[in-house]
Amino acid sequence: MINNLRLPDILINPMQITFRRKSCKGLAFEGLVNWQGYSGRNYPLSKERLEDFVLLEQNIYIIVAKELTCWVGTANDLVNNELSRSRFREAIKIADCVFCFKDNSDEMSRMNIAWDIEGGFLSKNPYKSTYSGAKTAALKLLA
Repeated sequence: MINNLRLPDILINPMQITFRRKSCKGLAFEGLVNWQGYSGRNYPLSKERLEDFVLLEQNIYIIVAKELTCWVGTANDLVNNELSRSRFREAIKIADCVFCFKDNSDEMSRMNIAWDIEGGFLSKNPYKSTYSGAKTAALKLLA
């Protein structure tokens, strides 16, 4: 149970947590952005609307202020971890934007990805899927 969070700031149902905010200082990004993790791995992140984003259970969220990571976590982190809730509340006060990484892996993989993303940065290069690049290279070899 999330304590010390007032409605309508946080609306809770079993499948999602919705955050509502009156104003947004969002950065103007369209489509996927490229976040380079601490390990060097690139992550395709979608930008969420700061004023009313929804935390879904299977996704990882990144709250950013001035292109610095303020909070990385999942909806489960807010429900089960008091320290994470506290960091989330502080991060949302200064946030410029929120990004989402859609992930369907197990809990341990999500923790590793969250750690990698937290130590990373927003890359100025557009996101390019490594899969499509490998697929293109393979097709050139077959031709």
